[in-house]
Amino acid sequence: MDIQPIKFTYKNSLVAFIDILGFSDLVNKSRFDSQKRKIVEKIVNFVRDMIFDQEKILQPDDPFYLKVSFISDSIVISTDAPQSGNDSQLLNILKYTGSVGLSLLAIGVPCRGSIVTGKIFHLREPNFNTVVGPALVNAYNLEKTVAVYPRIVIDNSIYNLFKEYLATEYALGDLETWKDLLKLDQDGEWFINIFHQIFVANIQTLFLYGPEYEDDDILKQAGNSIIEGLKKSNPQTREQDKYNWLLSQYLPYAPSDFKELLVKYMCTRNGESSQ
Repeated sequence: MDIQPIKFTYKNSLVAFIDILGFSDLVNKSRFDSQKRKIVEKIVNFVRDMIFDQEKILQPDDPFYLKVSFISDSIVISTDAPQSGNDSQLLNILKYTGSVGLSLLAIGVPCRGSIVTGKIFHLREPNFNTVVGPALVNAYNLEKTVAVYPRIVIDNSIYNLFKEYLATEYALGDLETWKDLLKLDQDGEWFINIFHQIFVANIQTLFLYGPEYEDDDILKQAGNSIIEGLKKSNPQTREQDKYNWLLSQYLPYAPSDFKELLVKYMCTRNGESSQ
């Protein structure tokens, strides 16, 4: 077989980097723990399905097409950089990345990440897959140093594009739909609000759930994952801080029966800590 050299050129892109928190530890324990192995299996199948499902309906030259790579405990998503906030690529990568974050949490693992603009080389072929470039380095550093909590932060260029998009939606009278899709945290960082209804609805038509599921099924599973994380993490640790942060973001969107579960958990935890 005559293999042609790769034409290596950077392309201006939107790049999302997602780190699956605790994945390495999960994989190590999965050698002997069947429950951990099932979670790893779910994650691997989820990523594979979200890649293949897209390629069943979209061609690489479609403006809605996203390149997705799964590397160790990380997911990289990229698409061509938009010319303005009204181009389809911006909302597409925001909706896709937020849906991935919510889906992973529902499976049982939180994630942390970032979205940036910059130059990248992202190639996906049947037998070869590579992603490299300064934008990936930037996204990785932003996730490691700025994201801190289980959140997907965005750089200033992404936020400015989104503001441009919102200005158009305001003129059309549809601003309420996008309210709180991005949120400003106490440290001044903007991040994707994965519990927003847009992501819940997007998952139903995307890669995890079919239309037979109720809207709040995914939210219930995400809430259960947060409770489990709080139960398993030691008090007054960074891990519990992360789950407490997730809980604070989740509560405004929590189904009523989850709030009852949370009350029971808090009563149990308070009872244990007083003994």
